[in-house]
Amino acid sequence: MRIEINEKGSRAYYNEIAYIKLYFSKVLDHPERPAKTVTSYVMTRVIGFLIVVLVAFYLYLTTKDFIYAVISIAMVVAEIAIILSLLNGIRKINSLMAEDGPKVVEVDEEGVRCIQGEEVTELKWDDVLCIAVNKHSIAVLPKVTSQYGIYVNLKYKDEMLQAVRSSGHFYLIEDNVTKE
Repeated sequence: MRIEINEKGSRAYYNEIAYIKLYFSKVLDHPERPAKTVTSYVMTRVIGFLIVVLVAFYLYLTTKDFIYAVISIAMVVAEIAIILSLLNGIRKINSLMAEDGPKVVEVDEEGVRCIQGEEVTELKWDDVLCIAVNKHSIAVLPKVTSQYGIYVNLKYKDEMLQAVRSSGHFYLIEDNVTKE
């Protein structure tokens, strides 16, 4: 079955895809967990580390113990690394939005293919870990990190599920929308 996709997805769709791509091995380890957005994931860590930095700095000010100053400095360095990760995530979202264009997704008895311009991504059914249905996207995830995933806007959920069902691989569907 061929699914033609001619329009770009929403920013939330690209944010979710950016999370999956940036944390690919983590997603492959736990595909049953709903995909997050990259910005919310990193912002949670920024806030957590900020609280730890403030507590360590407060302890330094009240006790004048040098170890708390060292901890504060180390945490500030870690906080900067997390903020850089957030900026990288935002850059990845913008890159995905700019590069995305019309594509065709083909699902048949052999596997799933995504054709976008000259680029073809193909996953045979034996190489597919699962098809994760998330809040904004459908991700056909490979079993290994050396292969690329195939991503489709949730707008095409009915067509994708019908195609997967007709190919006989409906058991690979992991519906993460109901788990949120």
